[in-house]
This record gives sequence, structure tokens and C-alpha cells, in this order.
Amino acid sequence: MTHAGALDIDIDAVRERYSAAIDAYRDAALHLQRQRPAIAASAFGEGFAPEGQRVVEALEALHETSVRFLAARGENWQQVLMLSDATVAADQDTADAVRVTDGVTGA
Repeated sequence: MTHAGALDIDIDAVRERYSAAIDAYRDAALHLQRQRPAIAASAFGEGFAPEGQRVVEALEALHETSVRFLAARGENWQQVLMLSDATVAADQDTADAVRVTDGVTGA
């Protein structure tokens, strides 16, 4: 039974959704690592090595930023799972306390 304004969360649905999101971000990061750009500055032609090096460095920076972004998102979703676990634990503690109180007061 839920009263008006109560927090009602389907914890299993939360865990399923965010576990899937975490897996998707991890899979994307693995894919990104496997597809890491491997371009030599010399590939840009004779006389363009300095420009080619800047492009290579920019691609590396973009790659690293993308990897960090995916890791951060996965960590954020992991925190949602931890919060859902804490919610379940707090709910159980409250339910246990209410049962003890009901037993003491006879209500």
C-alpha cells in the first residue's frame, strides 16, 4: 500500500535499465579501443608532416575524450544502481522498525 506522495520505485526495473546502460557504455568503450585511429603524420604527404602531426594529435585527443566520457557515464549509472540499493536497504530498515513499533504498541 502506498500513500499519496510516497516514493514508489520498481527497483528491479531500475536495476535492469541501468545495468543495460552500463553494459552499452562498456561495449562502446571496448569498440572504440579496438577502432583506435592509427594514422601516421607522414600519411598526409611529403611536406605536410607538421600539419599531419596536428591532425594525429587532435584525433588522439578526441579518442581519449570519448573514452573518458563513456567511462564517466558508466560510473554515473553505477551510482544510480548504488542509490537504488541504498533505497531498498532504507525501505527494509523502515519496514523492520515499523514492525517492531507495531509489536510494542499493539497497533
